This record gives sequence, structure tokens and C-alpha cells, in this order.
Amino acid sequence: MNESVVWGGIGVLLAIGGLGIIAPEFLHELQTHGPGSPIALYGIGVVVAVLLTILIVVPSVIAGE
Repeated sequence: MNESVVWGGIGVLLAIGGLGIIAPEFLHELQTHGPGSPIALYGIGVVVAVLLTILIVVPSVIAGE
């Protein structure tokens, strides 16, 4: 198996895992303090990072490069 596929898959899984960890806290802060609170802004940053990771890594993994 190609190393880039393995490491790309691990990176995507870690990104999704990080999103799963921050999601409950993010949703709580969003409901109680709104989108301007630091935790909510951090959660938005995590979501953006996960989306960028998926957009960059998944096409390479699918292509097998």
C-alpha cells in the first residue's frame, strides 16, 4: 500500500476525530454565548481545517498518488 494513502487516511481520520471532540463544546458555546465566543470561533476554525484537509487529501488518496 502506498505510504501517502496511509498517511493521508490517517490525517483525515485525525481531522474528523478532532471535529468529534470539539463538536459538543462548540454547540454548547454557540447556543449559550453566540458565534462570537472564543470556543465557538475555535470550533469554526476546526470545521474549516477539517474541510480543507478533506479537500486536499481525499483526491490524492482516491488517485492513489
